[in-house]
Amino acid sequence: MSPRGKLDAIDGLRGLAVLSVVAFHQRLCWDRLPTPTLVHRLLAPSRFGYVGVHLFLVLSGFCLTHSLLRRHREGRPPTLRRYLLDRWRRIAPPYYIAMFLCIILACITDGPAGWPGGRQLAYHLAFLHGLRPDTLGAINAPFWSLSIEFQFYLWLPLLFAASLRFGVLPTLAGVLAMSLAWRIYVLGVLPGDQWLLMGTFAGRWAEFAAGMAIAWWHDRRLASGPSWPTTAAAVGSALCFALGVDLSRRGFAVVVGLDYLFGAAAALLVVAALRSSTYGGKLSRALSTRPLAWVGAISYSVYLTHDPILNLARDLYFRLRPGRTSLGDAVELTVAAAAVLLAGWTFHVVVERRFLRSVDAGRPRPAAVVRPTQLSAVAEAALIPLESA
Repeated sequence: MSPRGKLDAIDGLRGLAVLSVVAFHQRLCWDRLPTPTLVHRLLAPSRFGYVGVHLFLVLSGFCLTHSLLRRHREGRPPTLRRYLLDRWRRIAPPYYIAMFLCIILACITDGPAGWPGGRQLAYHLAFLHGLRPDTLGAINAPFWSLSIEFQFYLWLPLLFAASLRFGVLPTLAGVLAMSLAWRIYVLGVLPGDQWLLMGTFAGRWAEFAAGMAIAWWHDRRLASGPSWPTTAAAVGSALCFALGVDLSRRGFAVVVGLDYLFGAAAALLVVAALRSSTYGGKLSRALSTRPLAWVGAISYSVYLTHDPILNLARDLYFRLRPGRTSLGDAVELTVAAAAVLLAGWTFHVVVERRFLRSVDAGRPRPAAVVRPTQLSAVAEAALIPLESA
């Protein structure tokens, strides 16, 4: 498959991830309303939509490492300063603008109580809000993942250098061991501070490191070989996800480290998609469909803006129809989904695209508007997730 097709498949995975996160937050909005309807119950599987965050983290590790490997192979590795500036420029300005829009909306709807305060603002501006329980989910709940995403950016150069010197598998094993040690410490010594498993890199960087390992594998071996591993990886991903769902429903999520199962499911799905892209398989074609790839191309903007829109739609719906019906839920779901996608695309056009540039600093590309009929015009520049939930 062409490089464009491979990028569309990655965009499709990103689109799948953000749609699952949006569905998860939509169900959370409905869970706050009385009297569940049939449509509400049909959305029950979306309670596991947070798995989209795991997929975002794996994609982040893969895409950033893929870019570094290409530049390292060409003898043009970026300086640490350039790398950090590029990463900051890519996610920070849209995030800051979305944050201030959320604050303005909160002040309009809640009055002075909507102002988060100087300390909250300082922690969020510095991407440190994941390091405190009172700032982790403040201002806009999905922003929590941007804190650990930036922590991953700071650790990536060290992990990349370790992979070059000691090998990918020893580095991945070391990350996994440290992640397990951190989880054991938090659960055993700080059981009341389980937020540390979500807000700090040590609790989640196994998924990011798995994405890095996939990038090395893809660079060296994945482009050749038999096609059967595509099916094996897809089946393995489904089994890991099913096992994670079963354990979660039994209440073992934190104790058994459910993040590892869902992270493995996400990693195997990425492997399956990359293998399928090599051979133009069905999975790749499904992920590369125009609507899904389009959502993936604007996924960061959708992620930044969707939660306030869902909350507004819920409040408006409940005011208009205090008594819920399945038809009313279906209409509200349709309107909310359309509003989320429209707002995400508008934010992408007005804000995010201004900060898109080639990941290769030596060959900058002009920003481009991503339209439903013109997908991935800047796909390579957007090779980060949410850049996740």
